[in-house]
Amino acid sequence: MNTPVSDGTLVPARSPWIHERLHAYQVALDFYKLATVIRRGLPRGLGSLGDQLGRAAQSICLNLAEGAASRSRAIKMRCWDIAAGSACECAAALDVVEVENGAGAALIAQARDRLRLTTLLIAGLRR
Repeated sequence: MNTPVSDGTLVPARSPWIHERLHAYQVALDFYKLATVIRRGLPRGLGSLGDQLGRAAQSICLNLAEGAASRSRAIKMRCWDIAAGSACECAAALDVVEVENGAGAALIAQARDRLRLTTLLIAGLRR
């Protein structure tokens, strides 16, 4: 049986990849997709900001996956702490994108919403 995720795609319920079962990972992936749209639409001169946003958004997803796969509680916490730090970095990058008028308000608001939920879900994992 397949499980629907936030973007409507289906993930096999018995996927061998543990991270695919994490709601935090699915929402982080949604955020990454929005960050990619923002990054691609940034005006000339803001390329380094886009690169930073992209790397930080990738870091959230990758560290959630690495933490999910680990059997060690200490490694899980370390990875999820890094993911939380990257989420804060993304929040600051979105602030700068907004100040620079680098993306539309609706797109930034949608990205912030996904990022906010990702951050809350990461906080739940870290308990």
